[in-house]
Amino acid sequence: MFELLKTPDYVSLSNVALGILSILVAACSDDTEPLLSISAALLLLAAVADGMDGWVARKTSGGGPLGEHIDSLADVISFGIAPAVLLTVFCKVNGSFASLIIASVVACIYVICGVLRLARYNAFHASIPSGYEGIPITAGCVAIAVFTIFLDKIRLVLTESQVQYIPFILIAAMLVMSLLMISKVPYSKVMKTNTFLFLIAVFTLTVLSSVFVSVYAAIAPGILSFLMIIYLIIPVAGKLSGRKRTEI
Repeated sequence: MFELLKTPDYVSLSNVALGILSILVAACSDDTEPLLSISAALLLLAAVADGMDGWVARKTSGGGPLGEHIDSLADVISFGIAPAVLLTVFCKVNGSFASLIIASVVACIYVICGVLRLARYNAFHASIPSGYEGIPITAGCVAIAVFTIFLDKIRLVLTESQVQYIPFILIAAMLVMSLLMISKVPYSKVMKTNTFLFLIAVFTLTVLSSVFVSVYAAIAPGILSFLMIIYLIIPVAGKLSGRKRTEI
């Protein structure tokens, strides 16, 4: 079996390991430790591994015959199932029974949409030259993970009654991610060097902030959350305005 694997495949398997660790950490979470944030940070690291396997493949002899299949299965685990578990546990820890039930339904929808997004890409290579058609499942997971870290830090300064509403924000975010994954909204890749380096810096600070139990640890994920929202909204607004002009 192992003779079929190449270096990029091991990077993809590290993606799987990080996704499983995220699930296990989330399962151990309560409202006294920053384990939910750490679980989310592990998903961000899994996203890094997902990007690294392609880079490693280009720098080496490429992936093995199992590479494409491993990559897709890794994405389902780390960027589909793991964030769904994270949402469910977040609502169990911070929300009401009603929010837990709703979160469970939305989590199932998210995983299904993620699988459909991956299947569409694998079957039809449904991407556009300058980016993607619908957000990739990796981007959807990154958004959920960043929002989770931000909300997990913000709740420290909220009253118990206010904290009850936080899960619904994350539920709404996951539902939006689900719809965007199966949409045909075009999303571009981050190409400018300065922008890319800035995002790496904020991304790194967000991962590091996950281990701190302080409201100040919400600054980096707050900035990244804002940037993610802008990235998600602009293409949708552009597509809607374009459709409106066509109808006129």
